[in-house]
Amino acid sequence: METTESEPAPELSAEEEMALIRDITAAAEAHAKEGDIFFLITNRWWQSWIDYVIHDLAGVPSNGYHHEFGSNTPRRPGAIDNTNLLDDMASEVSDMQIELHDTLVEGRDYILLPQQVWEKLHSWYGGGPTLPRKAINTGLSQTDLAIEVYPLRLQLLLMPKGEQAVVRISKR
Repeated sequence: METTESEPAPELSAEEEMALIRDITAAAEAHAKEGDIFFLITNRWWQSWIDYVIHDLAGVPSNGYHHEFGSNTPRRPGAIDNTNLLDDMASEVSDMQIELHDTLVEGRDYILLPQQVWEKLHSWYGGGPTLPRKAINTGLSQTDLAIEVYPLRLQLLLMPKGEQAVVRISKR
């Protein structure tokens, strides 16, 4: 039986989600090139998703006991919430829509995901805001790539009117 576009897609199990994300990640990393888009996702949400899929895979909590009542089984995470990565004060001052905190550390505050992984997780969970960043070449080899989390930010002041504009450009 064929499904039509109006029917919602069946929800995948945690194990199916993990396998699909693992496969998409491996393919994206194998073919990564300059100009590819990566997305920041808060480490807090990412860890809750990891806990959800790992726990489901194991089938039992780490202490070996499974209790139906009062179980601390990780539940499927809610919508992706990247707001803790944003600098609210900078966004209010500048004309830019979204500014990141300037002290974020990869692995502690955020994780970088290939575009295909972000799109899949976002289609399942929704949320945001979406924080895309480009991969740039940092060396002589095509494989020397880095994600430009903080592109160069130039603030232009137009005199005598006192108008200002903010422009972001790649370091490359």
